[in-house]
Amino acid sequence: MYEIIITIIIILLLVSVIRNRGSKQKFKQDREKQDFLDTIFYATEYSPASIIIANENCEILYVNRQFVTMSGYMPDEVIGKKTNIMNSGMTNPSVYEDLWSTLDRGEIWSGEFINRRKDGQLYWEKANISKIYNKVTDSTNYVGVKLDITERKAKEHHDNSYNRALELLSSGAPLKDILDAIVFSVEEKNPGRIVCSVLLVDKEKKCLTLASAPSLPGFYKNAIHNVKIADGAASFCTAAYTGKRLIDEDISVHPDWSLYKGLALYAGLRSCWSEPVIGQNKEILGVLSVYHRKPYVPNEEETFSIEKSAQLVGIAIERYSAIDMLRRSEEHYRQLAHYDSLTSLANGLTFAEQMEQAILLSKQTGRRIALMFLDLDKFKQINDTFGHAIGDLLLKEAAARMRSSVRDTDTVYRRSGDEFIILLQGIKEEANTIYVADKIHHAMNKPFDIEGKKLEVSCSIGIALYPEHGTDSLTLAINADSAMYQAKAMGRSQTQIYVVQNGHQG
Repeated sequence: MYEIIITIIIILLLVSVIRNRGSKQKFKQDREKQDFLDTIFYATEYSPASIIIANENCEILYVNRQFVTMSGYMPDEVIGKKTNIMNSGMTNPSVYEDLWSTLDRGEIWSGEFINRRKDGQLYWEKANISKIYNKVTDSTNYVGVKLDITERKAKEHHDNSYNRALELLSSGAPLKDILDAIVFSVEEKNPGRIVCSVLLVDKEKKCLTLASAPSLPGFYKNAIHNVKIADGAASFCTAAYTGKRLIDEDISVHPDWSLYKGLALYAGLRSCWSEPVIGQNKEILGVLSVYHRKPYVPNEEETFSIEKSAQLVGIAIERYSAIDMLRRSEEHYRQLAHYDSLTSLANGLTFAEQMEQAILLSKQTGRRIALMFLDLDKFKQINDTFGHAIGDLLLKEAAARMRSSVRDTDTVYRRSGDEFIILLQGIKEEANTIYVADKIHHAMNKPFDIEGKKLEVSCSIGIALYPEHGTDSLTLAINADSAMYQAKAMGRSQTQIYVVQNGHQG
């Protein structure tokens, strides 16, 4: 009996030990599971990436600490709200279409959003979103893991705009396009936070004129256009006056902004940094101004970036000025090559080019051409009597009267000295040319008042018609010239249409 009792006690002790060991093992396993869950929770909560979990209705169930840092929203402000609470409206709708089609296929979606923080600032997110089915609760959840890529995107946009500015600069694009590209490159380093303007010093060095401000409102652009350069009149005016950088941290309290404070604040501008644009010869060319939406002082990196952008603005201005000067020079020499410097009429070189075009057009339309050669009667006597200065003034007035006597489609040329050519195109009848010749005679027969002197001249006109009197420009010119001498032989103020003499043209 005693042995049986001892045996039962031993068995009970063994069972107790086994049960205790099992309990300890289960406790250990549960503790390990809890530790694992805690590790996952802390890894999620303190992850460097923003993590958001939403239910199948896109209502937010959980956000981690990085979400708060990135968005500015506290958990209790977003839990239960839709995930589009951060939507800026600036993400392309096609992004969301691709997102949902990818998730519906059971795949992980990767892409980028432009979202808006609680304080209204825009920021870029690189997101990976997956759809998860929970068997325990028989529900669907969405998990998003996001990174703030605002700085990277800003640099990309800045670099793209900066490179675009350099491309425009090298291609000889209009100055405004180049300056706009430079301004965008500055603004895109801090999208939504800053806007810029470029003001140029005018030729008299007295005023600033607006050259670029694509992001500023119209009323403010009107206010800062053509403003007087003066010390103490807003940072951009002072920077142009002193040639030194001006940083006005708070427009609302700065005394120099009394004239523009109201407009600036209404435009949402709170601080302004103005960097003078200085040319190679140390001349002030303009001012690059950077406006911040809040009272702010730029850091060293921002100041360096603005300084470099101002230097690029200076290069653009000087490059454009050089190209413009070259263009004006080319136009000037082209003018000298194709136009008479005294009367501004087209010259013989231009006549030769346009005559060939007129003949080609006449062949296509079937309309005739009339070529007039004119010579001023008794001009030599006036020139000899009153001098070349008076003679030149007389020629200029005579040329003006000829131009006013013909149509806009007709052309008056100065041949040489007191000889002129008129090309009439689209002539229907010979009588049309006589009508024009009569108008010219009437205009030329009126006295010329040249520096108080009443001078009288007339002209002799010879006419050759295409194709009757020649089918090429040289023949027409020879025959019109011959007709002019025929008219001069008839006396003053005469018109002669070319005629064949003795069976020969001449």
